[in-house]
Amino acid sequence: MHSVQPPPSRNTSARLQGAPHTRVMPRPTTVVVKGTQKTGEPIQQLRVPAGFDRSREGQPLNPRDLASIATQFTPKRQDDISRGKLDPISQSEQLEKAVKNARELKRHQEMGTLGRLWAKGKALYQRVLGIPATTQPPSTTVIDRAISNRVSALKAHHEGELRPVVDAVRATFQGRTFIPDSNTPTVLSLAAVPVAKLGKVITLEALMSGITVMVRNGVRADVTITPDQGSHRIALVRVNPGGARESLEFSYKRPGKVDVVLNGRVVGNLWNDDAMRAAELFARGQEFTMKRKEPELHVVA
Repeated sequence: MHSVQPPPSRNTSARLQGAPHTRVMPRPTTVVVKGTQKTGEPIQQLRVPAGFDRSREGQPLNPRDLASIATQFTPKRQDDISRGKLDPISQSEQLEKAVKNARELKRHQEMGTLGRLWAKGKALYQRVLGIPATTQPPSTTVIDRAISNRVSALKAHHEGELRPVVDAVRATFQGRTFIPDSNTPTVLSLAAVPVAKLGKVITLEALMSGITVMVRNGVRADVTITPDQGSHRIALVRVNPGGARESLEFSYKRPGKVDVVLNGRVVGNLWNDDAMRAAELFARGQEFTMKRKEPELHVVA
């Protein structure tokens, strides 16, 4: 998980101004997105409360609870389609992989290497993404439509087959707390938010609406929204001081969270309220830092 941090110090920022391109600098635990320095405020009014029964609030989940969630509340894994229908968690993993594969096509197109990739795997992409396996590689429009379709399918799955599984965990363990680690059951992670986020996470619809209103109100003349991204993705485009176009896209990942796609490359994910903050900073030509957080206390909500 990532959070949006304010710009670096004035001296550091001064050295970054005038850079010809937004730079993404991967580090062991940090992704830094750099532009120019200003300050901005988040859009507070879009925050949606997430009230819940507080009678068990703050009581830690014990090992027996976690074992129960991992067994009784987690669907039996069926991750091989040849043996029958996939279980809800495996299905979500397959849909996430399909989104990743579609984005891979777009990256290869931007790098000029799509022809070779398409010649080797067009039948696979046709089956997985629903793209016609023509001799010629697909156009940008076709690829973007495939990305949007896969993202929409992922959202529909979370709100359809996966939701009853997650709601069962909420109904039984709401208000209980834990610190996630590599052994945390997936359904528990999907049912929880960081304690500090309780009541602050906005919906995807509120995020997209807030970004649209911000751009419509003329935050900056050179900032636009890329059209035809579908109902569950939104992309901002700006022109940096060097004259190059830069893009920042938010794409549905799971309830309350989006993938962050900078200049066509997935650089992490954010809770939707943090994504709104990042969109404001990007639209105003400001810099922001995405920092991967250390494990923090979560609550089932």
